[in-house]
Amino acid sequence: MRRKSYGAGDLIWMYNDCWPETGWTIIDYYLTRKVSFYFLKRAFKTKKLIVRKLGNETEVTVINETPEAVTAELTYGYMGFDGKTAGVQTKSLAVAAHSWQQFTFDAKGDAQSGLWFAAAEEAGFEMADSLRGYYRSYVFPEACVQVKEVRKDGGDLLVTVVSNVYVPVTALTVSDDRTHFSDNYFKLYPGREKTVRIIGCSEDPQVQAVKMTPGEIREQYEDKVEF
Repeated sequence: MRRKSYGAGDLIWMYNDCWPETGWTIIDYYLTRKVSFYFLKRAFKTKKLIVRKLGNETEVTVINETPEAVTAELTYGYMGFDGKTAGVQTKSLAVAAHSWQQFTFDAKGDAQSGLWFAAAEEAGFEMADSLRGYYRSYVFPEACVQVKEVRKDGGDLLVTVVSNVYVPVTALTVSDDRTHFSDNYFKLYPGREKTVRIIGCSEDPQVQAVKMTPGEIREQYEDKVEF
């Protein structure tokens, strides 16, 4: 919805469960953040890029809902799941306060083995991408996801993770599921570090990558299961 040029806001229904149940909210009755909490948090970021491959062009939406204007040095193009890029370009873009704008670029690539992306991280815009193949048919390369560094910052932990290939969902876990993370269930891009703050935690987290897609399951079990 945020890539549209018009809109009057979004309504979240419901935000939290009012009693213990299996529901559709993002926070449960005990104030534990559900998996969907982090996806919605990213969707509502005040500085955000949205990438959509539309036919022969790729559209990039640049949103700045902060009161400060910035100059964003954007990098964009095509990236394979193994990290190899093609058609990468750069653009210096003036982004006004409380603004919305779009531009398009041409980039060829295989939708089944990669994605179209844009990033301007120094200006506060995290990398965004557009996966345009059928998710059920993707076969992502085997990932080596590692916790590169864990360091204390007051009562919090700063945890840096990295992967050698693209991983669509990576989760950090600790023993107490009420623990708050600055981000979780996030994407990892080949060789690009991701640092997460874990609030009030002294326990080293475990990192878990979601690697199996329906395509990989089919490939593994096609001799044993009739699809």
